[in-house]
Amino acid sequence: LAVPLAVFWLVAMMNAINFIDTADGLAGGISAIASFVLFMRSAWFGQDSIAVVPLALGASCLGFLTRNWYPSRVIFGASGALFLGYMLGAITLMGGVKIGTAFLVLAVPILDVAWVAYRRVSQGRSPFLGGDAEHVAHRLRRLGLSVPAIVLTLYAVCGLAGVAVLALHSGSPGIEKLYLAGGVVVGVFGGLALVAHLTTPPATPSDVERPHV
Repeated sequence: LAVPLAVFWLVAMMNAINFIDTADGLAGGISAIASFVLFMRSAWFGQDSIAVVPLALGASCLGFLTRNWYPSRVIFGASGALFLGYMLGAITLMGGVKIGTAFLVLAVPILDVAWVAYRRVSQGRSPFLGGDAEHVAHRLRRLGLSVPAIVLTLYAVCGLAGVAVLALHSGSPGIEKLYLAGGVVVGVFGGLALVAHLTTPPATPSDVERPHV
């Protein structure tokens, strides 16, 4: 099952980053946070030759943010976002699986994609058909937050999850890691559910101002 599971993980990561790319600076910043957390984990395991890969990816994302921050002058596009997701997915499979680390740090985009896919399927639509303004960035925009405020809020959530992951290194008991994973998932999912409860889907996608410029 290793090969099909690895393919599934890579495809899931690619779509998670691609789907979260709904506001200027969001995908790049979240990818940078995840990259630096994976760099620290790899360095702690003594995998210096592997640690340089997420370090380079994170630094590239930070450099790109100077042009991608709101209002953006350059955007990733689908190819750029899919590339980031592929690289993050591949890094987690290199030199010892770090899927748990990536899942917790990227809980926001992963659970957001799961939520949006569920909503679309429940409405009899394709989970890959967009234009419905269901993503968390769109919903926060309808709550009145500015684009930078939305992006920084989601940065903070991912950053806190990353700090929690690094606080419980491999020497921690397994039960503590399980509690951590459960707490992050419940917290992020609860936040998404609260935002969904406070916002009403628009009658048409055109009723929502997209965060992108």
